[in-house]
Amino acid sequence: MAMGGRKKGLDARVAGTLSEMPRHPRVEPLTVRSLVQKKASRPLCVSVDATVLSALNLMAEHDAGAVLAMDEARVIGIFSERDYARVAIRGAETRTLRDAMTPCGAQGSVTDTVQECLRQMKERRLQYLPVLEGSEVVAVLSREEVLEEMVDYLERVFKEYDLDQRIVNLRGTYSC
Repeated sequence: MAMGGRKKGLDARVAGTLSEMPRHPRVEPLTVRSLVQKKASRPLCVSVDATVLSALNLMAEHDAGAVLAMDEARVIGIFSERDYARVAIRGAETRTLRDAMTPCGAQGSVTDTVQECLRQMKERRLQYLPVLEGSEVVAVLSREEVLEEMVDYLERVFKEYDLDQRIVNLRGTYSC
């Protein structure tokens, strides 16, 4: 890491805007890449010019909460159940995703930290975040699934720390 990157990270920690997830040597770290690898399927994508109804049918078919609105290979926006709720009265059969989607101003990367993805979602009030590897969209993470994975990870870490404490405090063991 370059000196500028370390200073930036230190400044963020001092300002209270960056915190690290606790770690334990016996627990695999939680990363965006590990979240993406857990996802069984590729993200659902539809043309930005598709109708809202066709997007809803695809979401229902795959039991998904959102689809990516694409213009060829570029993510233009995300269409979610929340977006549908806003346009439901105005004609889903004829309306295109371009009129109903949330523009995609944020994207995550598999190299980002989980905290960076959550920060983007919070700042932009997003429920879903597309994740890219290079220029390819590899997943769509929901805020709910990221938070669930963080809780599971923290439970594993705390369980291991608890185990360490029990071992240290056993009779006949050496402790400092």
